[in-house]
Amino acid sequence: MLSFENDYICGAHERILQRLMETNREPLTGYGNDPYCESAKEKIRAALNCPEADIYFLSGGTQTNATVIDALLDKYEGVVAADTGHISTHEAGAIEAAGHKVLTLPQHEGRIAAAELQALLENFYQDENHEHMVFPGMVYLSHPTEYGTLYTRAELEELSAICRAHNIPLYLDGALLAKGRLLGVQFDTLFTDGLYFQISRHAIDMAELLKKGLLEKGYTFYLESPTNQQFLLLRDEEVERLKKQVAFSFWEKPDAEHTIVRFATSWSTTEEDIAQLMQIL
Repeated sequence: MLSFENDYICGAHERILQRLMETNREPLTGYGNDPYCESAKEKIRAALNCPEADIYFLSGGTQTNATVIDALLDKYEGVVAADTGHISTHEAGAIEAAGHKVLTLPQHEGRIAAAELQALLENFYQDENHEHMVFPGMVYLSHPTEYGTLYTRAELEELSAICRAHNIPLYLDGALLAKGRLLGVQFDTLFTDGLYFQISRHAIDMAELLKKGLLEKGYTFYLESPTNQQFLLLRDEEVERLKKQVAFSFWEKPDAEHTIVRFATSWSTTEEDIAQLMQIL
């Protein structure tokens, strides 16, 4: 079956597998205390333009979010996130399992609004009973968001300023960082789970090719996504028809007759895959 389900439908690139084969029998110290991990850390520090950065490797995104959020929060604190944020929806209660509540704000195409964050923080401390409530101890952002949208520089600057004013950390999940800055914004306090390796240049190029083909066929997009994810508004009967030949992700039901679905490209997506999808459509 043709698959556009997510950006990790295949294993590792052949060049990575080849390198693993070449180094497989080298006797090395475990637990990340080896020259390859040290080399990777130095490359990441150079990419971030932050030579003093502490780099830690974890087994996955959910484990990273749970570990970092639990480390940054006191036991009586929660984390503020969009109601569509990964920690609030698709991470199976991992944050709550550590004893921290996810305090949600309304999403706007996946993003939180600075004014609503400011209101949440102000209203909390103005409440005379706030000492009996879950304290908002940090702010979580998905970037790109779960809808494939991005925060603008102005939005990030405003959110960062609010976090600084309330002395709480700002945490980015899957941040696209370049030379220690995010869209040119320098943060005083910024925690991130690292470079978003899954969205490669190839995946985005394939997404653009996919978008071009879908536009030519007259499909309606739910929103504008500059990443490797494209969101379509389809009639329910067409969703059922496509399911027989193509794997993709259900996103949400906007009404009784339509469904929003996601097509994701990856490092393994080929032009032939997209051409085959266009024939099916």
